Amino acid sequence: MNTTTQSSVARPWFSLENHQPIAAWQSKTAVVVGGGLAGATVAYRLAQMGWKVTVLEMQGAVSQQASGNLAGAIHPLVTADWNLRSQFYAKGLESTLRWLQPWWKNGNIRGAQNGLMQLAMSATMVKRLQAGLEVMPENFAIWQTPQQASEQMGTLTKYGGLYFPQGGWVQPKSVVENCLSHDYIDVKLHQTVEDVQLLNMGANPKNDQAWRVLTATSHYDASVVVVATGALDARLNAKLQLPVRPVKGQVSHFGKSEINSALKTTVTHEGYSVCGDFGQASQVVAISGATFEAPNMTNHLSFASQQHNKTLATKALPNWLQSGDSECLAGNVGFRPTTPDHLPIFGEVPDWGWMAASYLQKNPSHAEHFYPKQRYQQGLYVSNGHGARGLMSAFLAADDIVNSLTGGASLLPETLRHAVHPARFAIRQWRKGLPQKNHHDQ
Repeated sequence: MNTTTQSSVARPWFSLENHQPIAAWQSKTAVVVGGGLAGATVAYRLAQMGWKVTVLEMQGAVSQQASGNLAGAIHPLVTADWNLRSQFYAKGLESTLRWLQPWWKNGNIRGAQNGLMQLAMSATMVKRLQAGLEVMPENFAIWQTPQQASEQMGTLTKYGGLYFPQGGWVQPKSVVENCLSHDYIDVKLHQTVEDVQLLNMGANPKNDQAWRVLTATSHYDASVVVVATGALDARLNAKLQLPVRPVKGQVSHFGKSEINSALKTTVTHEGYSVCGDFGQASQVVAISGATFEAPNMTNHLSFASQQHNKTLATKALPNWLQSGDSECLAGNVGFRPTTPDHLPIFGEVPDWGWMAASYLQKNPSHAEHFYPKQRYQQGLYVSNGHGARGLMSAFLAADDIVNSLTGGASLLPETLRHAVHPARFAIRQWRKGLPQKNHHDQ
């Protein structure tokens, strides 16, 4: 889906000219901090390249938070003007499908490429989806009337919308487990990371253990560290200057007696709804969600959120769920790592000290060619801020990070690479003449 805007020149603060890939003499060892989707995918890509990877997870099991949801929807982000976010998530969807299609086919993960119906729940959404359809490749999406949509889904709706034949759903936890089962990956649980330190301070270090990750009980050395901790490790996110904020989301689970019929496709409306085999002993056959509950940081299920999810689903699909309030509260609560511009943050981490001296403490009004090219902390990467659309960004982030550290060109055109660059928020504040934000307060 070639819908991205190209740019030939990288701005100095986003330039990769000073980026140095991992040298041939360095050991192929990596530590990935975080056992969710973002961490598992980059660990898997490294393992595929022959790297020995240690994954550090602070909790007692991997795939916690939003990565623990029973299902997530696979579909692009459609906007009328096909803006940077739409362009990015179209690119992300391409990577997602490349990863998932063979796994769906071979039964390695739970999910189905059963198509996705995006219902237009308002006149504004109708205009947006129909305008977006104009820039999509032929047959990538099909506009359907309410009657056609009802037949496609197997349940009544009064709304039309876009049907994506390549869409579907996947269980994030099954993807994480499939990734982390690689022989070259070693998972360490109950590992709370306290610091990440550079061991070699020389210009040309000859010690191939360049980074040390300190935990409460041990330390791990490696040539590369990728921090993919999500939203709840505020201390580490602040150290890396990542403006990531947790947003609570509750997904509701339904048993066979709570639905009138199984959906034939994955559906998005003002939320999303999925029927499928989730592998749960509790006999969950359908899920619907998810709430956005900032700044609520409680990790328990609530009947109010359950009712909210049912209300949204019933508005779109009036005959799908049994009527009446739920007697049983079942679901999952997770905290999505969100960013101010609703795009993820991934790539090599800038040298923040150098950046402060070279940019942030300088007059921001000079022409761009006045400033030197960005410098990076070689071998230190981040993949975070994937938010509610992590299934359409984490795979692309993993591909791009591994491509970068092994010497390949970025998989993204300049405009999109700038849009996810770890330095972008600090640069925006500086160029506007505003003080830098304290990311402890995000």
